[in-house]
Amino acid sequence: MNTNVTKTINVPTPTLTKYEQLYSKYSQTLTCPCKHISINYERFLSIQYTLHQVCSSIFIKDKWISHNDVILHYLYTNNDPRIVVSYAFQALGAFCELIESTINNSLIQFNSQQYITASVAPSELFQSQAQSFIDQFKLSTTNNFLLSLNMIRKTTQGNAFLSGQLTNYYLTLINGSVSSTSISYSNCNCHLSNTCVNQLSFYKNNSGNVTLFDVPGFYIGCYVIEALLQSTLQCFYDKICIDHLQVYLTTASPMNVTALDSSLPSQYSEDSTIKNLLNSLMIEEWNLTQFYDQYYDECQPIECTYNVKTRNNVIYIVTTMFGIIGGLITVLKLVVPRVVKFIRKKRSRLSLANVVPTVPPSTDEHKLKNQKISTRLNVLLLILSLTILLLYTFLSNVTMTINVPTPTLAKYEQLYSKYSQTLTCPCKHISINYEKFLHIEYSLHQVCTSVFITDEWISYLVISNKTTSANINFRRTGSNAFQALRAFCELVESTIDNSLVQFNSSQYITASVASPQLFQSQAQSFINQFISSTTNTFVLSLNTIRNSTHGDSLVSGLLTNYLITIGTSVSNEAIVLTSPVGYSTCNCVLSSRCIAQSSVLSSLVNMGYFYIPGFYTGCYVIEALLQSTLECFYDQNCIDQLQFYLTSASSMNVTALNLSLPSQYSEDSTIENLLNNLMVEEWSSTQLYDRYYDECQPIECTYTIQTRNNVIYITTTMFGIIGGLITILSCIVPQVVKFVRKKKELTQPLIENVTTTVNIATSALPKYEQLYSKYSQTLTCPCQHISINYERFLSIEYTLHQVCTSFFITNDWISYISNVYRTTYFVVGDFRITGPYQFEALRAFCELIDSMMSNSLIQFNSQQYITASVTSLQLFQSQTQSFIDQFKLSTTNNFLLSLNMIRKTIQGNVLLSGRQTNYQLQKVNDSILRTTSRAYGNCICSLSNTCIDNSSLFNGYDNLRVFNVTGFYVGCYTTEALLRSTLECFYNQTCIDTLQIYLSSVSSMYVTALNSSLSSQYSQDSTIEYLLNNLMIEEWNSTQMYDQYYNECQPMECTYTIETRNNILYVITILIGLIGGLTTVSKIFVPILVKIIVYCFRKWRNRVVPQISIIET
Repeated sequence: MNTNVTKTINVPTPTLTKYEQLYSKYSQTLTCPCKHISINYERFLSIQYTLHQVCSSIFIKDKWISHNDVILHYLYTNNDPRIVVSYAFQALGAFCELIESTINNSLIQFNSQQYITASVAPSELFQSQAQSFIDQFKLSTTNNFLLSLNMIRKTTQGNAFLSGQLTNYYLTLINGSVSSTSISYSNCNCHLSNTCVNQLSFYKNNSGNVTLFDVPGFYIGCYVIEALLQSTLQCFYDKICIDHLQVYLTTASPMNVTALDSSLPSQYSEDSTIKNLLNSLMIEEWNLTQFYDQYYDECQPIECTYNVKTRNNVIYIVTTMFGIIGGLITVLKLVVPRVVKFIRKKRSRLSLANVVPTVPPSTDEHKLKNQKISTRLNVLLLILSLTILLLYTFLSNVTMTINVPTPTLAKYEQLYSKYSQTLTCPCKHISINYEKFLHIEYSLHQVCTSVFITDEWISYLVISNKTTSANINFRRTGSNAFQALRAFCELVESTIDNSLVQFNSSQYITASVASPQLFQSQAQSFINQFISSTTNTFVLSLNTIRNSTHGDSLVSGLLTNYLITIGTSVSNEAIVLTSPVGYSTCNCVLSSRCIAQSSVLSSLVNMGYFYIPGFYTGCYVIEALLQSTLECFYDQNCIDQLQFYLTSASSMNVTALNLSLPSQYSEDSTIENLLNNLMVEEWSSTQLYDRYYDECQPIECTYTIQTRNNVIYITTTMFGIIGGLITILSCIVPQVVKFVRKKKELTQPLIENVTTTVNIATSALPKYEQLYSKYSQTLTCPCQHISINYERFLSIEYTLHQVCTSFFITNDWISYISNVYRTTYFVVGDFRITGPYQFEALRAFCELIDSMMSNSLIQFNSQQYITASVTSLQLFQSQTQSFIDQFKLSTTNNFLLSLNMIRKTIQGNVLLSGRQTNYQLQKVNDSILRTTSRAYGNCICSLSNTCIDNSSLFNGYDNLRVFNVTGFYVGCYTTEALLRSTLECFYNQTCIDTLQIYLSSVSSMYVTALNSSLSSQYSQDSTIEYLLNNLMIEEWNSTQMYDQYYNECQPMECTYTIETRNNILYVITILIGLIGGLTTVSKIFVPILVKIIVYCFRKWRNRVVPQISIIET
């Protein structure tokens, strides 16, 4: 009993100070289970940021942007450096706004993420993990922003969109027809690269020969944004440079402009490029705070336990001795005399024995007879009691719980093979990053590493372009098609790598070790979900760009979707007209997917055309590419024939794609089909169960078995009870009345109030609700599954605005509008020109939102609800409603952010609308065209993309306005005008009928107005932008299924505590356990104690008292 033992100490509900005190002493064994194992980041993390000073400077304000003669006086000249400066700072301001929106949106999602810990995380670990979460947030937010921006930039170049300032292509008149020619900056051509730039300079009389002023660090190039990204703010840190610049910007009085402050601390230098700033989200400083005390309070540790090495204390030793001595002495008293008698072969009947003699011994025959009877009865009752106890203890089946501390994986597998039904091994770490045990790798389609996406091949195609005619000519569009294909390879790779970073930081939540079969099943589910969500996100982003492109009717610099011709106005003036291109029976007004087989016209006489198998040209390069295949480029003969027709000045050795390589695609798979699978040829994943097990670090394994009590347990039980049983029987049999009186006295102190913990085996929901109604303060029901996918208990459905299922977004309606103007000239603001594009854009919004919602719901449903114990109904409803609200908010914000980035980059790059709604093409002379910005009222498209005017129908003869379409607008871009429009007219049958009168040049059609009697959260004059801000959703239908959550949680048991008294069984057990030992010990120690007291008393009585004499004086 004096040996070293490990003692577990419990400290209930410790404060943070107490926890820190305990951790400083017992860090190796201290464990403090959290009441709340999942805590939102916002509870203990705070992230703030400061943007680069240019984002709060005058340089992105309208006052500076409009401080320009070109803008103020409409003195438009293409490539005029004054207008380039204005556009550049508009784009810079857009970046500041987009970045702020991106970060704020990401913060909302970040704050709702959860920190999962079963026990209190020590301060050092907490700080390390919190910093990791923050670093991951910054990385993913930056990557997502750059990925979206790069997708827009690359698709812009792939489609060769024409800049409204004609900075990438210039338009020339040759024999009455308009053609486009790509512009070169130094030795770089915009047809080959979108990054070509020159120093931004002011020239004498715009001659381009005599330089008056070079703006340090500022560039002009194919696109405004591409040039801006390579520019620096060097000049705008210098007041002298700014003043010098103003001299050339305007003849008006210069503005009092304060330069950027170079003395402010900054992580950027004055010559940092804008691209460098964007790569860091233009963030000057991140301000991060980790509140450990708030985390601790949210965790609410129930108790802390720790182990100490110690010796058994005196109380434990004395208690144990009392429990053993009584049994041993009594047994020995019975056994030893009989063993001795047996050895001496002295038989004596038990009937002559007397184990209950009186004190002093009696000679009364009657009393002696009573004592013998009592002895017999004692022995009989003792044998009977012990026999019953022995039989019960030996024969009864018991459920035994076996504990195996810190098992190895091999030991776990051995246990699982035998006891899988009851085996439980709680994890020390219940949340584990995927990267610890999952590896995902991929290989892209071979074209992504082939010669066909190299600069050499693309340059070869550019050099081969000796003609600018024929839209279906491969010479014209081939180089852009392969640039777009290369862009897709790069974008797909960036998308997957970015998604993998986020995937690897996701957490696998398990309270106990997951079996190998379950682990593999769940891990494969995670991987499948990753592939699905990554693919859907990429395709959705690309489709949003494609729809916006067509919706705004952007002109391709290759003139594949619009033909530019010279016509005559009603006043007999020469005007520049744009008309949509048709491919066979398909017109680019109605669809962006019109295509024709791509061909090459040989420069040799009588060679004719070579039609490239599976390759197409269409309204847009990317739309045609998506419908194309690579079958020609798997065939060496086809490639050789193509090269023969191209007849370039330089030859190139080109090897076909390898058809013998294993592939999930066929040679006639379309590029769209490849992209719908992220161009991935093969996914390879590895699930490392052993690493998962090591990260889980099971504390122990427990399992239960059905067995009988062993000999040691039976012997121990018999010894523990026999002494007390004999003593009690000795008292009961001779003196029942006296025993009852003594029993009451002994029992009284034991019947007192105690706190009792009640355990109830797995119960159904009604039973739980009954318990919760009575014991809500102390009821705890641990979940068998602490992480549950939302889809198990949440259902979200939605209904879109009725316009999304109306006639107004069908091909019939759009064709009906577009058929009217094809043979007639109308003014730019005529509904018959802009209407088809607006209703196509409206249809695209409906389709995009529906696709996005489906994709978002898949991801939402795979998220997990983390609870260690059953959550009460009230808390469950509150939390799940919060999840749903968060889902709606983040889904809406993500869509609007993506849309706004597209809108702002279109405006930033000054892309030309095919209907000339933002820039008007003008004939300068017989060979040159230029553009001028349109104005709507006092709003100029060069300053803002939100300028609008009423959408009307005009008389085709004198351009008089004859009918206004109520609530509908025309503006710089189709989408921008649509966003500010309403559907008022289309709720009104009279308005629709009147509109048809002016539309029906050939035949009318029956069109029913939108139903104004339907219940709606929108009014008839709600703008389309307002509808989009609510995802055009009319109604959300969400269901929270508490019963299904409860069933998924699968509580193993419920425990609660109550105040009660000790029951009679407990009292009797305690008495039996103590009486024997106390009686026997008293027989030994009481006589000794009495002798000591008597001895002391006698000594006191016999002490010598000294005599004191008193002398009287």
